[in-house]
Amino acid sequence: DAPKGNYNEMKKNGTMPEVSAAASFRSGAANINTWILFLQYACCFGVELTMNNAAASYFKSKFELTTESAAAIASIFGWMNLFA
Repeated sequence: DAPKGNYNEMKKNGTMPEVSAAASFRSGAANINTWILFLQYACCFGVELTMNNAAASYFKSKFELTTESAAAIASIFGWMNLFA
């Protein structure tokens, strides 16, 4: 189950303490590193949205595409962000 053993057995033996989901969430939310990473991700996501929005206009003006074609090509970048 894990490198140190089976979780169920470790909890029964007392080698691994029981931690509730709420306690785990509070511990993570109280950690400053969590909030730094949250802010970094929020800024990164905002830039991604801005670039996806600007890409359609750029493709339309630079390559003289229709609005539909430019939006379709720009949406590829948006879909790529879901998996990258």
